Amino acid sequence: MKVKLLIFMTILSLYNLKAQNQVQGKITGIDQLPLIGVTILVQGTNTGTSSDFDGNYSIRANTGDVLVYSYLGYKTKLLTVNSNILNIVLLEDLSELDEVVVVAFGTSTKKALTGALEVVTTEEISKQPQANFTNALQGLAPGLQVFEGNGQPGSGAGFRIRGIGSLLAGADPLIVLDGAVFNGGLSQINPNDIESINVLKDAASASIYGSRAANGVILINLKKGRNQKTVFTINTEAGFTENTNPNDFRLMNAAEYVEYYREALINNGRNPDDPSTGFYLPINQQFDTDWVNEAFKTGSFKKYDFSARGGNESTSFYAGLGYTDQEGTVVGTGFERINGTLNLDHNLNDKIDIGVKMQLNYRNRDNLISEGGRSGQLSGAFNTAPTESIFGTPETDPALVGAGFNFDIPSNAQHNSVATAVLNSNNSESWSVNSTLNLGYNFTPKFRAEVLGNYYYASFINKETIGKAYLAETEDGNSEEARFSENTFNFVGSLAYNTTIGEDHKLGIKAGFETTRFRSNALEVARRGFTFANLNDVGLASGPIDPSDVSSSFDGNAVAGFFGRVNYSYKNKAFLEGSLRRDGASNFGPDSRWGTFGAVGLSYVFSEDLFPNSEWINNLKLRGSYGSSGNNDFITDDLDFGNFLWRDLFALEKDFAINPTDFLPGITVSFAPNRSLRWEKNLQLDVGLDFGLFNNRLSGSIDYFRRVSEDLLFELPLSLTTGFEKQAVNSNAELLNTGFEISLSAYPVRTDNFSWRADANIAFYDQEIQQLPEEVVFSDRIWQEGERSDNFFYQRYAGVDPATGDPLYLDVDGNVISDYDGEQSRAIVGQRSPDTYGSVTNTFTYKDISLSFMVFFNEGNQEYFNLGETLNGDGQNFPANQWAIALNRWQQPGDITNVPRVRLNNPNGGLESTRFLYDASYVRLQNVTLGYAIPREVVRNIGLENISFRLSGQNLWTLTDFPGYDPTSESYPLPRTITFGVNLSF
Repeated sequence: MKVKLLIFMTILSLYNLKAQNQVQGKITGIDQLPLIGVTILVQGTNTGTSSDFDGNYSIRANTGDVLVYSYLGYKTKLLTVNSNILNIVLLEDLSELDEVVVVAFGTSTKKALTGALEVVTTEEISKQPQANFTNALQGLAPGLQVFEGNGQPGSGAGFRIRGIGSLLAGADPLIVLDGAVFNGGLSQINPNDIESINVLKDAASASIYGSRAANGVILINLKKGRNQKTVFTINTEAGFTENTNPNDFRLMNAAEYVEYYREALINNGRNPDDPSTGFYLPINQQFDTDWVNEAFKTGSFKKYDFSARGGNESTSFYAGLGYTDQEGTVVGTGFERINGTLNLDHNLNDKIDIGVKMQLNYRNRDNLISEGGRSGQLSGAFNTAPTESIFGTPETDPALVGAGFNFDIPSNAQHNSVATAVLNSNNSESWSVNSTLNLGYNFTPKFRAEVLGNYYYASFINKETIGKAYLAETEDGNSEEARFSENTFNFVGSLAYNTTIGEDHKLGIKAGFETTRFRSNALEVARRGFTFANLNDVGLASGPIDPSDVSSSFDGNAVAGFFGRVNYSYKNKAFLEGSLRRDGASNFGPDSRWGTFGAVGLSYVFSEDLFPNSEWINNLKLRGSYGSSGNNDFITDDLDFGNFLWRDLFALEKDFAINPTDFLPGITVSFAPNRSLRWEKNLQLDVGLDFGLFNNRLSGSIDYFRRVSEDLLFELPLSLTTGFEKQAVNSNAELLNTGFEISLSAYPVRTDNFSWRADANIAFYDQEIQQLPEEVVFSDRIWQEGERSDNFFYQRYAGVDPATGDPLYLDVDGNVISDYDGEQSRAIVGQRSPDTYGSVTNTFTYKDISLSFMVFFNEGNQEYFNLGETLNGDGQNFPANQWAIALNRWQQPGDITNVPRVRLNNPNGGLESTRFLYDASYVRLQNVTLGYAIPREVVRNIGLENISFRLSGQNLWTLTDFPGYDPTSESYPLPRTITFGVNLSF
């Protein structure tokens, strides 16, 4: 019997060995070009591979097994193994419903999504020549607002997802990099290393992050290795940047300046030709210096990236090295970055897999000097009279000549903006490392455990110096140095179970634990008095050290949470998802530390039932979700001690007074704690429709959202008998954000050699303060029930009295008055956020040539032109230069103009009002890219795999009524950028 059984088992083994094949083949598109990185899986198993650079693949499978071929943008194909060689052709799927997308703590398909999620791919980002990818996101995702801080190289952008959800707490979305919370600056990430960026907008998508997800989540996914032969890629870009000026903003030249201020003297009853008045200004001037032109220059942009990507069935890797160098359009500014990335994934066996990710980054940035003061390159240039010389002359007082520069400049408090760029500096240097370790264990093909550990560390050194030879406001040279370090530890552990019940039901369950800890330290030192002009390190100062010149600080917080999610689908057309999370945060006291958040989402692809096999209606999917998420981001400019609002805080000072003349060291409680503080909460409803029509030539989505923010942090006044002026509390304040988002993609023309793809998106947005403990009035804003939180609050300007040339205003009732009454007669006159924003992108492809361009638009918001107020003060800040618009001033009775008459040191000039509030709506040609790829058969003759060229332009043209250099950035205008790039693979 044993012998028979042994013979039977041997025959069965030989049969199985014979039945198992090494299946191989080639995968191409309909154009017969190979497809790289196609995923091939044996259905029902974890056995898989991917196609190499030539489209070839090899996989071990049994006769009768079903192979599943899937690729981004192509229809998934299933094929039964009946031969050792299987060559296949994949067809493009314009609906991309089976596309795999990264979601919170996992992956899904577009078809199975129940929430609102937008995907931005590396191809879309790479079209735009940017050192910082955040600016490149403008217009690529509906519902995502990108607030470009300024055009200074290396500067980042701010994000808002579906409006502003808080009054005093943070409004920024949570950033997650490869599954781990990321607290670093986004300029640390090389755009070339990014695979995709997913924007989670609604509660169903984001609430599993619970805390910190109230303002949405941005998932950044870096490139990973592939099962293919190693491919090396070199990508280079070089070009130039220049200042833009859509409305020809300029200052007065010398002749205009002299005429203007001579008239101011006459209007004050003085003789401009009498030197004894103290304001003698001859008509003929020796100099006509364009200080603003001296501050701007043509900058440069250079970027070099090298990467390697490859692997086999057990190990895959991606490694990248990049260098970016950008000179700004303002003299003395620039940015340099060196970064390295390594992503390594390895399957130890069928049970265990491990992944290691690491990003190293070095940044060096030369910033604007004294952005808010007159010593800056731009701020100084705007204020200096054109009649002043840059360099000292024989007539200049030798005591006011430093390093050859003229500091005898009364019009700018002795500051020389050209000398600033040469003799002073403002430099930031930073190093960072971000490392992640992933471990996975498959108990069974359906049951999996995952662990993620991430550690981020960054160190910053900021140095600002005023050189000894710079003679304005210096004490033999000034130097300030700040050292700052921060670190974040993030741990996530989870269990996942996925199963199929019968033929129609699929169930997925995931549960886990997450904790994040953040710490930071800062030390600042200021010194004066240096022996040598070019040696101004704080350690070389000879002046005394004052205790007020040294300061240090510490900050930190920790969050821990438990989360769970259930996914269910019926016949792959009806989907249900529910999530729950409970978080505790160190921001709050022990009695109110924990908060519970959850969401539910539903979607149904009803086109499969109502319009089966229709060529006109290919996809109709209805989505709906509702849920809650929390906000504990209390570190804002509006709040002190954000992470410690519930604790007793003490101040130690040396200057506590015991009487008007005597001071002693002491300690005092510095803040009124509140141990009852709790989470701010966002409740969000989202209803969406996804569609694909006309054989998927037209596809898109429509979303409506309603977002309510409650339990908002607020500062209420306290009786002075408590020793404090105010206290932070959770109030009855409530915000409502509502809006519509529409996204469309179409192929108006699609042939074998030519295609035209059009993409468009638009968002309509509104906000209202529904409840408020009390009305709050700021210097330029107001919070009122029934109004927005970002409303401007100014007195209304009514033009110029034709008889006198004096400015006119409106009182609170709308009556014209001649006296400025800025405190009592203010009104709501505009808003900082737009009502509508979006973009239109067209991409044309003819054989190996492509052309794409994006137009971005922003409508319905205003901006206060602070520079215009400073430079159009009707003689208020004499003898500084003036905006050329002042040439349209009132000069005689009967003149009709919007600019009042000029008077020397005019006390009523340049007052805050709607005179300087402008419509900041704009239309911008955001990007144009022309590309060409040399045919593959030609390239391979020289031993390479790919050579392509790209000519790109960014911020090429802007149409706006805003009079300054740029409607989005006043301190440093956004530049126009033109680059030429070459991509080479081998």
